[in-house]
Amino acid sequence: MLILKRYAETGDAKAATAVVSLLADPRDEYRVRAEVLFEAFGDSRADAVPALIDLLEHRDLDTRWRAVTALGEIGPAAADAVEPLVSLLDHHHFGLRCSVIDTLGRIHQEPQIAVEALVARLAAESAHERCWAIEALRRFGDHAAAALPNLRLLLKDADPRVREAALEAIEHMDGTGHVLRETGKYRVQICVTDANASRRLMSKRRYRDAMSGMSRRVPAK
Repeated sequence: MLILKRYAETGDAKAATAVVSLLADPRDEYRVRAEVLFEAFGDSRADAVPALIDLLEHRDLDTRWRAVTALGEIGPAAADAVEPLVSLLDHHHFGLRCSVIDTLGRIHQEPQIAVEALVARLAAESAHERCWAIEALRRFGDHAAAALPNLRLLLKDADPRVREAALEAIEHMDGTGHVLRETGKYRVQICVTDANASRRLMSKRRYRDAMSGMSRRVPAK
């Protein structure tokens, strides 16, 4: 571990791959240390993407989960992992699915593969999972424009958290202003029926903009 730590300070790509192998170590303390150490490699972590993709098929669920998280931390440079990640979206474990959704959003590459898969998760039974999918699509920006019709349908979702998340995603993905005017009536509905959502929206000073039809781009979080 000490040797790998020294290599981390120099950004050695081979050492980054060696650290990834420790994510599958049966000893939990080694896995935790490997996660912390992996962060220290910075940009050179991208060289470990192939090794992380291999871990996505590991028999141990915890190892898969750690690999998914590590890929999300790498971000766009982990584009090669998009297709293998999409294959995990039907996994029976709820937590792993949500982690995969989040990681796809953090990578936000290969929209021709990822967006369609994320749109399918908008119909998930869990409101929590639907919210994760909405946020992931938001990160794709205008590359996820094909998801806008599905997001608009969620403006009438039974869960207020989903409605609010969908509205913010639509605003972020379309900076022309016409979506704001189109969805203004739904903002009224949200504010009237959901006190908590109303306070959050008002605190961001977006309600007045929506009602006046002002055109502005919602900044990324």
